Amino acid sequence: FAMLDKTVKPSAIFASSSSSINPSALIPGGESRQVAGLHFFYPVPLKNIVEITLAPSTSAETRLELESFLDSIKRRYITLEEPDSFILNKIFLDFQVEAFQVVHDGESTFLQMDQLVKKYFFAFGVFDFCDSVGLDTMKSAVVNYTAHYPDRKKYDLFLASLGSLVSAGKLGFKTHEGFHKYPLTEQPGDEPEHAAEIEDHLRQTWICACKKFTQSASVPVDQMNSALEEYFGIELSPFEKLLLNPPD
Repeated sequence: FAMLDKTVKPSAIFASSSSSINPSALIPGGESRQVAGLHFFYPVPLKNIVEITLAPSTSAETRLELESFLDSIKRRYITLEEPDSFILNKIFLDFQVEAFQVVHDGESTFLQMDQLVKKYFFAFGVFDFCDSVGLDTMKSAVVNYTAHYPDRKKYDLFLASLGSLVSAGKLGFKTHEGFHKYPLTEQPGDEPEHAAEIEDHLRQTWICACKKFTQSASVPVDQMNSALEEYFGIELSPFEKLLLNPPD
């Protein structure tokens, strides 16, 4: 961006597809340059959802131009301020941390947990997702997400595990070992002994995380429903499930 800043016209907008770095950290040459986050979710051809992240200096005109661009290529989006940036990844992180804690407590193996998550929740497991992203990338992202959290301690154990694996050169799929070994030949075996309780605990974690971050960011529920369904590969978001099956 610093190199481009010397070349492109002053009205050009710099947009980053980073999934964890706020755009204000990337502004070159002072705050005169318009910078924003434009995070296309992976895999891009299959996920029709984009997060726009606005820096404090991002103008209303820039916001409209970015939204108009996404409308023109028929992409759905949610628009966030930096304190609420990367909302979908932060929701999933709370879920990941709880799943990791269950494994750490000896209630499940990593493979059993991934099988349980794919059976009851999403199209992907917690730990095979981490391995596919790369544990070095995951570690950096978690540090960025939690940098300003008042309750950072609950993420320490997960971060420590990521740090140990990264230090050992186990970066996930790209090094053939992370939380799992690749090619994946191990069988998960039976479900964990307390699978029903684990599933209920994780479901409550997921619902609470969705509600917490949605309320914090003041994202309209219909937009959040759409984003959650697209990101997680599910048919109904937790909000719609609660409406269809209200608690007693």
